[in-house]
Amino acid sequence: MANLWASCSANAGGGGVTLSIYANSTTALFTGWEHSLRLLRQGEEEQRFPGEPNIFEIEDDAFIRAIKDGDPSPIMCDYEDGLGTLKVTLAANESMSTGSPVHIG
Repeated sequence: MANLWASCSANAGGGGVTLSIYANSTTALFTGWEHSLRLLRQGEEEQRFPGEPNIFEIEDDAFIRAIKDGDPSPIMCDYEDGLGTLKVTLAANESMSTGSPVHIG
């Protein structure tokens, strides 16, 4: 079971980016554009992992390098993965607009 929720309602208050993943005995909390991670495991001490600074610069550099060099290896997904991401994004937008589930086929 999963629940995907997105909101731009907090933009005026500074907003932010978070992703929370909950499992039986583990919680992973990603925060900020850099996606710093707090990993909480039942019976263990909390672990913290710093995210990557300048993520958009890293993505842009990889894309530009791939084009200049004619080498797609710096790109971390192929066209099929990118198309799948686009389908999910468009379906989520349509679902938010209509209030109904959208089948991705």
